Amino acid sequence: MNKGLMIIDGNSVGRAAHNTVPSYDGEGNQTQATIGTLKTLRRLTTDYSETYQKMWILWDHKAKFRYEILPSYKGKRADTKEKVDSSEDYYRQRPNICDLIALLGIKQISATNYEADDIAGMLSRRVKSPTLLVTGDQDWQQLVTPFISWKDHRVRGPHCTYDDFKEKTSFDTPIQFLQAKAILGDTSDNIPGIRGLGSKAVERIFDQYGSVSALMAAKKRGELEKDRLPNDLTRFHKALNSFTEKKGMDQFRMNLQLMDLLSGKRDDDIIRKMYIRQEDLDVKGFEELCFDLGLGDVSRNIKLWKRTFGAAA
Repeated sequence: MNKGLMIIDGNSVGRAAHNTVPSYDGEGNQTQATIGTLKTLRRLTTDYSETYQKMWILWDHKAKFRYEILPSYKGKRADTKEKVDSSEDYYRQRPNICDLIALLGIKQISATNYEADDIAGMLSRRVKSPTLLVTGDQDWQQLVTPFISWKDHRVRGPHCTYDDFKEKTSFDTPIQFLQAKAILGDTSDNIPGIRGLGSKAVERIFDQYGSVSALMAAKKRGELEKDRLPNDLTRFHKALNSFTEKKGMDQFRMNLQLMDLLSGKRDDDIIRKMYIRQEDLDVKGFEELCFDLGLGDVSRNIKLWKRTFGAAA
């Protein structure tokens, strides 16, 4: 039987850890991203080791193709000095995080010009064992299949599976979920949504029509006229008709290009540009680096880390 696999969004875990109460080494450098990432990986390994014995960490590079499609992509993440300073403090810690993870014997994967999202999409079409996707990024939910589940590492509790996909996302299928995201946009990535259509309206659209192509077919039949719409969609009459005109559909198609992890059209390029870092478990080296970085809480409990990660490589 194949070992189960956890595929983890390294930056999602690292940034969540960085945004907690700051901690510092003896020279005044922030360390909370480093400590928090290690503790999250340990918790995930402990909580899920019976099902998912292997762990891979994915790291972002700048996704050049997304900036070519939308130059303002992620533009709001560096629009204040505070955001810039916080990002710089995090990225100063990331090389240390990667080195520590390597010493724990855990595989790390990145690909030039691609985000962790893109690598996760490519891997999801190739893994052959039960897989848990771990990230705070809901876009990864489009990759859920009968043997691939999704979990937000920031919260305890159950994760999103294929069987409860509708309950967790409000949509019947991952394709519906992707199309809905393309209508709604994504404020965190500075991707604009379709004006006048919020989450409740979009859920109702897919309950009624099932897909954007079916919605367009309904428009051709004249069924988006106000007096032919279901009662609970009449107040969205103008927004629906605006969406199904050329400008709205162009926005939708652009958003699909930015958000799509399902099509696999860039998989071959991702594989060509992929880098894998994996080293043997080195508990002594891990302990020494933790000491050098001022991570006393970790190095004082080294037996716990050895016990946890000895089988996670």
